[in-house]
Formats: sequence, C-alpha cells, structure tokens
Amino acid sequence: MQKVTIYVVGVLLIAIHALGAAKMKYPYSLIGKDFGILNETDLAANTCDTEPRPFSLESDSQYWHCFESKAVTFSCDSNGAADVNEGKMGLIVLSTKDKNEHHEYIARRPWKIEDCRDFERAFSDAISGSQHICISGSSPRKRTTPNDAKSITWIFEKFKTLRGCHSYFNGECDLNHLIKRGCKISQTP
Repeated sequence: MQKVTIYVVGVLLIAIHALGAAKMKYPYSLIGKDFGILNETDLAANTCDTEPRPFSLESDSQYWHCFESKAVTFSCDSNGAADVNEGKMGLIVLSTKDKNEHHEYIARRPWKIEDCRDFERAFSDAISGSQHICISGSSPRKRTTPNDAKSITWIFEKFKTLRGCHSYFNGECDLNHLIKRGCKISQTP
C-alpha cells in the first residue's frame, strides 16, 4: 500500500511539473485554473495560427476558461425557423456565470437541430460526474445587459472535461490533426 501511495504521489508531482512548464511555454492560452483538465497539447492548440496575446476583449486569440460544471448550461437555441435545405436549425450556446461575469459561448452558425441535440448529449455525458469543465473560445466581446451586469460573448471552439474533449470543428481537440492541416504552433518568446 505504501509503494502505491508513493507511486501515485510521484505521478501527480510529475504531472503538476509538466503542466507548470506548459503554462510557461503557453502563458496566454488559459484564463485562471484548469483543475487538472488541460495538458500541454490543449494549451498549444489554442496558439494554432495565431500570435499568443494576453487576454483582452479586443483579442481574436483563443483562450481556455474553466468553470464548475454545475454552473454551465447548454442549449440548442432555436426560433423554430427552418433552413430550406437542412430543416429546423439550432445554435449551440454554452452559458455560465463566473464571479460577477456572465459568459456565453456561441457557435459560428446554426446546426441542424438533430446535430445540435447530439452535441448536447455529448456535453451532458462529458460533464456527468465531472466537477469542472474547460471551454475554449475566441474573439471575446463585452456586452452590457439591461441590469448592467458584465457579459462576455465568445465564439465557441471546444470544451473539455476529464471525460474527453468535443469541438465545433471536427478534429480540433487533436493537435496532430491540427498540425497535419497546416497549423503553426506559436510559443511566447
């Protein structure tokens, strides 16, 4: 039992050191804590084809931001309108409140409602039993709500829990896939 405990502690220390080194290599990819969910390839992927920049509301960079799973909701926002070719459509929206800020991660375009519901099921499976979720978004913009609460709207890229990663675009959770398609990783000097 003692050997197992020593082994587990050793593995945890190595993992903490490795992620610490990755955060130094990619310091602008993550806002706040990652709760042990992200790894170096996740941080590197957010620098794909872009110059890493510190977080700002004028940036077009991608950032990971992690939240308590129970504070994040998923919806397939639909007004019931149908596309002539694809039928009823739904817009992926992940919403959460962090301290005094409301965050909305919104897909680039609506999906067929069936595909949106499938993605919603993948989201539900991923957060089931997970304490935290990390969401990657780009192009953050501030919006003021009627009660003057601070709201930040993001373009949704992907989400990850300890149970897996799911992305808006196919393969965006896989750094090797990104590199094969021509991604250039940028490190902070």
